[in-house]
Amino acid sequence: QNSKYQMAKTDKSHGDIKFYQQKVIRPEIDLRCPSCSTALNELKVKYESSEINCPNCDYKIIFDGQAWDARLQRDYPTDFSRQWDLWEKGKLGETHLMYGQTLKERFRSLLELLGLSENELNKMKILEIGFGDGRLLQEIQKHSAMAYGIDLVKPLKSSCLRPGSVICGDLFNIPFMPKQFDIVICKGVIACTIDTRNAFYRISEQVATNGMLYLNVYEKNCKKSLILRKIFPGSWRYPESIRLIIANVIGVIRATVKILSKRKSDFELFKIEWGNYKLSTYDVISARWTCIHTKEEIIGWFEEKGFKVRRIGMCNYVGIKR
Repeated sequence: QNSKYQMAKTDKSHGDIKFYQQKVIRPEIDLRCPSCSTALNELKVKYESSEINCPNCDYKIIFDGQAWDARLQRDYPTDFSRQWDLWEKGKLGETHLMYGQTLKERFRSLLELLGLSENELNKMKILEIGFGDGRLLQEIQKHSAMAYGIDLVKPLKSSCLRPGSVICGDLFNIPFMPKQFDIVICKGVIACTIDTRNAFYRISEQVATNGMLYLNVYEKNCKKSLILRKIFPGSWRYPESIRLIIANVIGVIRATVKILSKRKSDFELFKIEWGNYKLSTYDVISARWTCIHTKEEIIGWFEEKGFKVRRIGMCNYVGIKR
């Protein structure tokens, strides 16, 4: 994809230039102004950088050649995303694993939860809200040319997401026109916002009729490590070095207990478990907000917005918009 992008920039006489502009840079999607919700249907994107100006309020969505910036507060603190930088550098476990799974295993697990095959993704328009490390979206984009992501921060460079397919934006002011996506994915994001219910309503608007919403959200008694937020009150304010020490110590303790319970002395297995618990612990103690809800509450949100919903496991829900 990057080589096509470079070719498009350097050889403007090439017969396939229009193809590259549409498939590599231009998101085939209707935007709206995050500031005033005015529809912005046409995207005229240059090869290196571009702007989309709202005709109503003059807000600018800026494209830097890789991602769109549609944040209302461009100086909003992004400390919550620091864990992915640390993970990328190998400080929170093995870089080929995420919470104990390989990147391909995460993708296959998602397909199983949704009851879909890889081929079925080809014709679907997909949105991941809060893509984090970007690896899941990366796998999805291998099978769908219409897969997009939104997060408050730009993706890690190592995620190699399709240029123009990512928007930096706020889920409370999503810059996409509603009801466009066949699948919307939101994993472990809305529970870390200041208003979980409102966050759910905003993401549910993006689902097309007969489309699917996959939601992962904290339920009561779902994650014992959440008790750490009571043991270390205000932990998200701690210096990063202190949070890393806590994550390492808790990681060692939990990994040791796990290995002993299996009656094994495999150091490689210990390293994997240690990395898994380090990342999980750092994630828990670094979030500003953590909301927990009952399954009845969560099902009620879905039903209120016209979804036929089923709980497919602890913290995991799939709804079909009727």
